[in-house]
Amino acid sequence: MFISRNLSCLIVGLTFSFVGASTGSAQTLNIMPLGDSITAGYGVQGGYRDPLATDLTNAGINFQFTGATETGATSLLTSSNDQYHNGYGAYPIEALTANLAADNQYEINGTPYGDNNEGGYWVTGNTGLRAPDHPDIVLLEVGTNNFLQDQGDPVSTFDDEISTLITTFHSLSPNSIILVAGAIPIENNPGFNARISAYDSYIQNTLVPSLSYTMYVNLYSDFTNQDGTTIDTLYQSDDIHPNQSGYDTIASAWTISIQQVEAVPEPSTYALLAFGIAGLFALKRRAQD
Repeated sequence: MFISRNLSCLIVGLTFSFVGASTGSAQTLNIMPLGDSITAGYGVQGGYRDPLATDLTNAGINFQFTGATETGATSLLTSSNDQYHNGYGAYPIEALTANLAADNQYEINGTPYGDNNEGGYWVTGNTGLRAPDHPDIVLLEVGTNNFLQDQGDPVSTFDDEISTLITTFHSLSPNSIILVAGAIPIENNPGFNARISAYDSYIQNTLVPSLSYTMYVNLYSDFTNQDGTTIDTLYQSDDIHPNQSGYDTIASAWTISIQQVEAVPEPSTYALLAFGIAGLFALKRRAQD
């Protein structure tokens, strides 16, 4: 009877460990949207962040958006205190890197350009400005401005810059999982998009497989038809930024990826599982003796 009771307790404990890990219902995920004007929501109030908030809520995921700026918030985002993000219009990859642990307002030829960086120090924080921000998950979509502003640079330059951004973020916030979406194509611009596609391919096939704390999110394919042309109904008239349908598409992709991350058991769960299995074998041996 003694052995049977202990076996039952171990099995029940293991069952709860898996249920808790798979649902994550009690955990609030701190999520940092990070990127350029597509993250900020150019042309559509709230961008992908508004539909993403709805998608995550409907999926039963507790979350909190974090970041240094509050631009472009909708009433939904504000009412739930999820107006925060780190999306900055006109910012290329290297400008994001420069503000993770310092104050570097993006400039072109010495003149401030694009959105205000809100004083920088987006991850490390700065005394008197803001507390450190170490999110559980980062939603990274950036690169379009590099292709627009530096059209003469080889794609390998942008590959190096996205690698530096991700590894720098990890060094400052080692427990963050970084979901990397690369850049979406430009509407009806095959030559331009060939370069963006090469950049996205590097992220998917070379960079992300080498970094255990990252996951690739293929937004490029979500904006292209099977023949490689862009899905024109997802763009605003500027041919660069998504319209509401485009932002909804991005939100759906993020939601699926966040659910995949959330379903991975915590390391402590693996430890409990190993301990439980060892206990089961020990009790089995005692029962046979």
